[in-house]
Amino acid sequence: MSDQNDAADDALLAGLRAAFESNVPVPPSMVDMIMAGYDITNIDAHIAELVEESQLADNAGVRSTPLADSRLLVFEFGEVRFDFELRSEAPQIIGHVDGATDGTIHLEQAESSERAPLDQNGAFEFVTRSGAPFRLRLELSVGKPIATEWILP
Repeated sequence: MSDQNDAADDALLAGLRAAFESNVPVPPSMVDMIMAGYDITNIDAHIAELVEESQLADNAGVRSTPLADSRLLVFEFGEVRFDFELRSEAPQIIGHVDGATDGTIHLEQAESSERAPLDQNGAFEFVTRSGAPFRLRLELSVGKPIATEWILP
């Protein structure tokens, strides 16, 4: 029985050797497809890397919460950090800005724009008018406005 396994192993190794030694070029479309598949299979590693980087650098992060219809989002811009929860039930945005307490925050959507002053703790709250993408823009009393990327509710 051992000789049969050895023969099968030898045949398999010979086939693999022949495949590796062939000089048939790999089509570029195949390389693109393989790389796309690689990115999908390593999505957990990419997410872990993004979460780690968001704690170290000026990157955005998203976390899930125990509430099924709620997301926590974080955007950092130097010393200013937006932390907010997006609740689909209202739909409601409740948040806080660290590093800035004197300014006005705007909820911008393609069809509308609302603004609200930050309270003394940097907190804010909005109710969105539609399920359209939105962004938050902070206008400080000093310096240039700061805006998040567009967010899909």
